[in-house]
Order: sequence, then C-alpha cells, then structure tokens
Amino acid sequence: MRALVFAFLLVVGLGRPVFAWDNTGHIIVAQLAYQRLSAEQRQAVATILKAHPHWQEFLIAGRPENVPEDQWAFWQASTWPDWVKQHHEQFSKPSWHYIDMPFIPPGSAERAENHQPRGENILAALPMCIDKARSATGQEKAIYLCWVIHLVGDIHQPLHCASLFNEQFPKGDHGGNDALYRLGEKRIIKLHPFWDDLLGKGDTVAKVNHGVTEAQAALERNRAEVSREEQAATTIESWAKESFAMAGAYAYENGKIIPAVADRRREPNEVPEVPQSYAETAGLIARVCVAKAGERLTSVLGQILR
Repeated sequence: MRALVFAFLLVVGLGRPVFAWDNTGHIIVAQLAYQRLSAEQRQAVATILKAHPHWQEFLIAGRPENVPEDQWAFWQASTWPDWVKQHHEQFSKPSWHYIDMPFIPPGSAERAENHQPRGENILAALPMCIDKARSATGQEKAIYLCWVIHLVGDIHQPLHCASLFNEQFPKGDHGGNDALYRLGEKRIIKLHPFWDDLLGKGDTVAKVNHGVTEAQAALERNRAEVSREEQAATTIESWAKESFAMAGAYAYENGKIIPAVADRRREPNEVPEVPQSYAETAGLIARVCVAKAGERLTSVLGQILR
C-alpha cells in the first residue's frame, strides 16, 4: 500500500470529529454500496429497514427533498449505531465498534502476547450481526442490518483495529485516543479523532457525493494493487488485520515516531512532529479504505439478501 501514496495525494482539512469515520465517512461507505445494489436488492433493504423501531424518529428524519426516502434511510442506517449512544443507550454496544490489536513499536520491551484483546469486539460482533441480519425477522432484522452496514465501515478505519503499547502506553493508547502528534509548528492532533474525520464533516448530499467521487477516484487510480489486497483478504479477520497493518504503517509511522501521551494539555514543543506528508497520506489511505469498505459491504449485503 505504500506505493499508493505517490499515486493520488489529497490535501485534507483538519477538524474535530464525533464518531468513527465521522457520520460523513459512514454515509460514503453506505452510498458506495447502495449504488452497486440492484433495484431488487434496494427494495429488499428498504422493506427490512421499515420495520426498524426508529424508522420515523431517525432513519427517515430530516430527509432532503432531493434524496429518495429509501436511499436516505440506508444512509441513516449506517450511522444509527453511533446515534443510539446518546439517544437510546439500551441499543448501544460500545465494544462492538473496534478491536485493540496490539501494535508494539520497534525497540519496546512490551510483548504483543501480553496485550491480546479480551471480551466482545468487532471480530466477534460483525459475523454475529451478519448472521442475525440474515436469519432474524421484523425489528431484530432491521437493527442487525444497521449494525452490519456500520461495522463494515468501522473495521476499515485503521485505528479501530489497533492500539499502541509501549513503555509510555503500558495499557495501550486506546486506538490513538490517548496519543498526540504535531502537524507543523503548532497544530496538535489526537490520532483517533484525526483519522475519524479525514473524510470531512457534514452529511449534505453535495458532501456525500463529493466524498464518493474522491473515494472512487482513489480506488481506480490504484485498482491493480487494491484488487490484489482484496483477493488476499476475504474474511472479516483478514479485513481487521489489513486495517491493523495500515495503522502501524501510516497512523503510527511504523513506530519510528512515538506519540505523546494525551494526559494533560501540552505545549507544541512537547509533542513529536510527524512529516509534512502525514495528513496527505492519511487522506489517501482513508479514501482507499472506505472504497474497499463499500465494495465489501456490497458483497456482504448480497449474502444477507439472497
């Protein structure tokens, strides 16, 4: 994947994110899949989602006039597992969104075998949700379909599949949530929110369509290499490992630059600086990742709907 960074560099804006990939990223993944579905598949998805307990309250709420109801509901379904965190906590499953696979930088005395993930995580949740979305009925089927759409996006966010462990982070940096880098002279970024927000903010139709176009362009310019990666990674576990490798190589700079701990307010000179190309490279990687997520989500939905 390193070769990709020279093929299609994108300058990305820096902002403060809210959720994984931010809502924009999840909707881009959803639209990339939606436009590949057949008319029959789209109708089948719409029929399932209409049984959702939050169909009126959320899935079709706020629909713009120029977006068909079924398409808008599909977009909203991709963000529902984040929305319920603040609106219907009984539906929320925080540990389902990620897996903290240990990234140990070179030279650290920490050992990966001492930090293996425990408990519920995305590697267990996503296959279960696919099975439930295939076999359940009514509200349950609609709820699990939302989880599938969302988690396929989450598993392609590199920092949802990795956590840095070393002497500074003996308990891990929680997927970059506790880690700081510096861009330029003064800009301090927290890694996880920075990566979440690489695809921008706002779910207007124009922004979604622009994001879809960028992701498709990044994918097509690197189609040969991406196709090889997709052929090599055909299981959910392999998708997570692929994201883990991306996190190590690009989010953590191969462990050559150790981030500062986000344990207090820090001055810029206390935070390690990353290369000027960091944001551009991250922007490209994010777009390729969501493009792959869209293709893989299309395949997963085909399995559910058949």
